Amino acid sequence: MKNSKVFFIVLAVVALLPMAACGRTHVKSSDYFVTQPVKQKLGSFDKISVIGSVDVEFTVGNTRSMEIYGADNVIQYVELSVRNNTLYVNLSNDVNIYGKTRLTLLVTAPTLTEISVSGSGDVEVLGRCTTLTGIDLTGSGDVEVRNLNVASFKATVAGSGDVELNNLTAKRVDLSLTGSGDIEVRGTADKATYSVKGSGDIDAEHLVVRELTASVLGSGDIECYAEESLDATVSGSGEISYRGNPAKVNRSGRESSIHRDY
Repeated sequence: MKNSKVFFIVLAVVALLPMAACGRTHVKSSDYFVTQPVKQKLGSFDKISVIGSVDVEFTVGNTRSMEIYGADNVIQYVELSVRNNTLYVNLSNDVNIYGKTRLTLLVTAPTLTEISVSGSGDVEVLGRCTTLTGIDLTGSGDVEVRNLNVASFKATVAGSGDVELNNLTAKRVDLSLTGSGDIEVRGTADKATYSVKGSGDIDAEHLVVRELTASVLGSGDIECYAEESLDATVSGSGEISYRGNPAKVNRSGRESSIHRDY
């Protein structure tokens, strides 16, 4: 009797799934793209979390403004909210948009401390940023920061998206990659730690680091630059190649897996 009840409950749930999908609004985006100011009243924030497929372009500036760029008939479906100093950016679950679906949130503000991406949207930071200390990427979206000057910075990638950092200046840098995405970084740092677990790559041969620790577990690769010291560990089929002329080099792993790139 119990098994029969369970069977009919499961059958009812399965039957309702197509109905739920059919309940979504299907919208074909128009060919008329516009930029509209966000009129919604939102609280102050210094963090951004992208959950859906909306892109974000953040510009460091003294004033505060927010606009949405996209097809005029789909802009209304961008959902914004602020909780705990975090701006959440999403696309309504009640709509299925097809056609030219690009939507971009244009934000100007003086401070941005953290970026989180768990969807497919991309984030780009323009201007010289001195407050961003962390990027957490678990989705398929990409994050690009053009100019970053901070005391410490940490990037964690656990999805398939990529992180690109240009003109980075920091005392401490931590890069962790556990998915299939890539991290590319250029600049200078006093100390840095790189960790790859999986098939992704860290391209940091243009980040000049004084003291560096790097480890690979899996098939991923690390390209790096060490000035004074390098502590390198490889377990798996991956490799660590380094530039620079560090006086102190500690190797752990296959002999051919850790090598200097002239």
